[in-house]
Amino acid sequence: MLRVSYSVQSVSLSLKVVDMLNDLYTLFDSVIESYDVYKVETIGDAYMVASGLPKRNGDHHAGQVASMSLHLLRAIADFRIRHQPHATLRLRVGIHSGVPLSVPW
Repeated sequence: MLRVSYSVQSVSLSLKVVDMLNDLYTLFDSVIESYDVYKVETIGDAYMVASGLPKRNGDHHAGQVASMSLHLLRAIADFRIRHQPHATLRLRVGIHSGVPLSVPW
């Protein structure tokens, strides 16, 4: 799961935040096309991907997600927020490897 820091977003108007997230997730979508990953969902500031699903890819899932994450970290360095072009975003990456679980609520 990837999370975008809200420090810049909290000082922006809501429509500008929507525009910024749209630009950011468009960038993310273009990066993930180069990897064997599947975008599970985008909720608020979370951009979740999985590898090895829905089609298995052997032992390649961890490497695909790690390589994609490093690519996103490089890409975010050049990302500019339209309404705050001098601001920078921080990207936090978390990786889980293991059997996917379904938790009954």
